[in-house]
Amino acid sequence: MNVLDITIHVGLSQPKNGSQERYANLVKQLTARDNSVIVLEAAEFVDPQDATLATIYSYSDLKFVGRTLRVFRDLAPGFARSVIRILRENAVDLIQISHPSGAFVVKLATLLTASGAPLVYAPHNVESELVRETFSNDPRYTRIERFVLPRYIFLLELLVCRFVAQHVIAVSERDRDIIIRRFRLAPAKITVVPSGCSLERLPTHEEKARARREQGISEHARVIVFHGFYAYPPNREAFDLIERYLAPRLRTVNSNVLFLVGGTGAPTFERENVRSVGFIEDLPRFLAAGEIATVPIGAGSGTRLKIFQYMNKALPIVTTEKGIEGVSAHNGEHALIVPRVDERFIDQVAYLLGNERERARLGANARNLLEEKYTWDTIGAQLLAVYKRVLEGRHGS
Repeated sequence: MNVLDITIHVGLSQPKNGSQERYANLVKQLTARDNSVIVLEAAEFVDPQDATLATIYSYSDLKFVGRTLRVFRDLAPGFARSVIRILRENAVDLIQISHPSGAFVVKLATLLTASGAPLVYAPHNVESELVRETFSNDPRYTRIERFVLPRYIFLLELLVCRFVAQHVIAVSERDRDIIIRRFRLAPAKITVVPSGCSLERLPTHEEKARARREQGISEHARVIVFHGFYAYPPNREAFDLIERYLAPRLRTVNSNVLFLVGGTGAPTFERENVRSVGFIEDLPRFLAAGEIATVPIGAGSGTRLKIFQYMNKALPIVTTEKGIEGVSAHNGEHALIVPRVDERFIDQVAYLLGNERERARLGANARNLLEEKYTWDTIGAQLLAVYKRVLEGRHGS
């Protein structure tokens, strides 16, 4: 099968955020199953290593007074030319697009080239919901942008789901339900293909101790970890909650508590019992220093891949319901899950700080759940099965 995968906001290799990691791993899964993958990405994201994973094409985005108008790809001549070129030069069986922008041009290009390749819309989030949440209070955007763009993306996503895409892929049951309800989509037209993680071995006691020594962390510290893409508003809010609310409150419970945080774009500092390491060069080493993981997320859609990374290392997790959306985890069995970041959240973290046996139990259960449902091998097989059903439907099988 020859698949054209069109991304937005991210490149293919060296992932720096959850959506980029999802795309890169799904491309690897497709190629590992003897499929040919072509990736079309914005020129600014192209990396030399991308060509080791797929055949790469690029395009130039529209720009206006210093702004990149990526969400208006349907109006970008460079994008249209690249799509047409790919379809003329390659026998593409199926096209997957990760954002509603550009879908109309892609559909038109399949008609102009007589490609006949079906279009699958596979976002990492419910894009219209994500834009509404992230634009509403972001001072980087003008009042007009905050008014127009959420409405534009809503209309675009509705039209793509209803009339342009042959099939839709959601990352969670929650996102699937929202798309069905919001866009009045037939349930048979949308399938959940979750995100996941590549299974890694657990760090040994010596490796954990060495990770602490190398990061200058006392052996007596009770380390709680959190990481994420700092510019993403829900993550930024979580960083702020840790520094201003969770860390001070939990220091009164245990004077040895240290929050270890970091991520792409994060500042580097150490204040009181919070240490921010900035960009994390070695994530396994960063996580090996931790005893507990927290996910104080209150907004956003899709699935937080950090959850799977914590499960991978058998870290016990305290999270909000929003933070663990899309994961079939049960409160008290695979994680401690509360509605929001409040006194109850603090109580659950404090409970784990004082209970080593419970930390081990929850961490082991989380790891077992990952092995059962959320490895990229399992998810890659699910994605390929969806593609085959779409192609069989096109051929009337």
